[in-house]
Amino acid sequence: MKKIALTIACAFVLTGCTDSDEPTTGSADISPANTPQVADLAPATPKPAEVTPIAKTVPTTVKASTTPEAATTPVTSAGGTDIAAGEKAFAACAACHGIAGKKPLNELAPALAGKDAAFIAEQLQDFRSGKRQDQKMFIMNTMAGAIPDKKTIDNIAAYLATQTPK
Repeated sequence: MKKIALTIACAFVLTGCTDSDEPTTGSADISPANTPQVADLAPATPKPAEVTPIAKTVPTTVKASTTPEAATTPVTSAGGTDIAAGEKAFAACAACHGIAGKKPLNELAPALAGKDAAFIAEQLQDFRSGKRQDQKMFIMNTMAGAIPDKKTIDNIAAYLATQTPK
């Protein structure tokens, strides 16, 4: 308690505390609030974080095939889905689920590589129709709703099913 009282007393002495309302001689010269640098500063107001649309964070190009034949032949699964088209359509999903669905960039997004195609297609359809609601981020309904048709959903699901999990 003695240390606190002594600290307060020292603070009054060091600040030049007087009974007068007049500023202590020289105090205008040393007051930080009167310096031009501080006077020119705008009041501190927090700015909202910039939000980058997910589609802008995903590369729009897909690696070229290694053989000329592969570049002209669509890769299909036994169900007739187009895996190459699924890879291209999945590009927007990679912003959260990671490249090839292997390593999510967000702890709320699951890894999808190697999952059953029927399961993935069903989940995307449910998000798209609103039957399933995204309880964590509320973005899957919007993202799945942007998928144009069931064929594209099936292509994405087939592509992810062909990927090896991490």
